[in-house]
Formats: sequence, C-alpha cells, structure tokens
Amino acid sequence: MEDNLKITPPKESWFQQAKQMLVSNMVTVFFIVLCAIGFYYSGLTVGFLLNDIITRMVRNSFLVLALLLPVMAGMGLNFAIVLGAMCAQAAVIYVTH
Repeated sequence: MEDNLKITPPKESWFQQAKQMLVSNMVTVFFIVLCAIGFYYSGLTVGFLLNDIITRMVRNSFLVLALLLPVMAGMGLNFAIVLGAMCAQAAVIYVTH
C-alpha cells in the first residue's frame, strides 16, 4: 500500500523560475543590458543600428562561406583558409568598387 504513495515536490513559483533562468544565463543577460545601455547613450537611431547590424552579418557570413567551402571540398587547412580568405577579399573589393 505504501508503494502507491508518490511524493511530488512543490511547484516552483514563476519568480523562482525567472530567477533560475536569469542565473543560468547571467552572461547573456549582462551582455544584453550592456548593449541596451550603450545604445541609449550612443544617440543612434534604431534604423541605423539595424541597417549596420544586417550589413555586417551579411558581409561576415559571406566571408565565412568563402572560408568554409574549400575546407569542405577537401583541401588542406593551411591552403584552404588562405585561398578562401584571398578569394573573399577579392570578391568584396570587386563588389564594392
């Protein structure tokens, strides 16, 4: 008869759950707060900031793809990364000028 009794722990309140989430993601939360404070004091507009972020992400993703493709094709790391970086720089120069 005692085998049928199950003791369940009490449910955590939403405050305890939020506290646990903030503690487990402390670095990320601190980075977001620091970015928000920096954005507030910079005086930039939201449109300018989003445009700059998107431009940088597109440019960096293009460079990462240029570095990854030769490695995935089976070239050696020392040659593939140098070749990919040179090709990415040449393509960025070609596109912007």
